[in-house]
This record gives sequence, C-alpha cells and structure tokens, in this order.
Amino acid sequence: MAWQEKFTAGEWQTLLFAPLWVFSGIALADGKIDQKEIEAFSAEVSDAPLYKDDLVREVMLALAGGFPDVMTAYQADSRKIDIGLGEVADLLEAKAADHADNFKRVLLAIAAKVANASGSAIGGKVSDEEKNAFVIIALSLRAKLS
Repeated sequence: MAWQEKFTAGEWQTLLFAPLWVFSGIALADGKIDQKEIEAFSAEVSDAPLYKDDLVREVMLALAGGFPDVMTAYQADSRKIDIGLGEVADLLEAKAADHADNFKRVLLAIAAKVANASGSAIGGKVSDEEKNAFVIIALSLRAKLS
C-alpha cells in the first residue's frame, strides 16, 4: 500500500516532519544539539527499511531519501513542535487509525534514543529539560503510554 497517496502533499510533509520535530524537541531541550544526539537520530533514519509498520517505514524511507529537501522545508515551516505534533496526531487518527498508536510509539522511541545518546552516566544521561520535552512530545501526540 502506498501511504503517501492517502494524504495530500501538505499532510504528507507534516508526517515527514514528525521525526524532525521529535528530534528538535529533545535535542534542543537543553539548549544544544550534541553530536551523539545527531548520530542517534541518523541511525534511526538509516534504519528506515527495518521498520515493520508499513506507514512508519514509508515515512522514514521518504525522509531518508529526500532528507536535504525535507530539511529545507522543515526549517522554513513556522509551526511550533507541539502544534506540528498535534497535527500529526490528527492526521494519523483521521487517515491511518490502525497505525496511529504504532507511529506515535516509534516517535517516542526516537525521542528516548536521542535523549539517552548524550550526557554523562554519572549525572544521568537524560536531563530534566529532556524529560520535560519528552512529556510535551507525548502529550502533543496524544500518545498512549500504557
């Protein structure tokens, strides 16, 4: 099934931005993006073919395959992270309800991997700011955490 065909161009772009909003929300939470966070996110994007859910796989493959163009469009987008992720939740629930929870779980897993990528093991790898950002991301997505 070609998921992209089920969404308008603008809606599809919103779905492509979802992992970028998650990355930005976590990586910028403490005021700086560190190389380990970039590497963790890059690994998730590179693993696009491995995702079992076909919607997640198609979105991640499209992100990976068109990263420079997607990134340019993302940087020009004026939506704040919580608004954008709320729109992602709306789209998923309206047009891909059977895949919505899994898509949201993948986004939260990406957030956790990015958050755990940096920091010191002594002081804890995940900062309080990153924990707060994770909560905002989960709430914005209306993700089920149970």
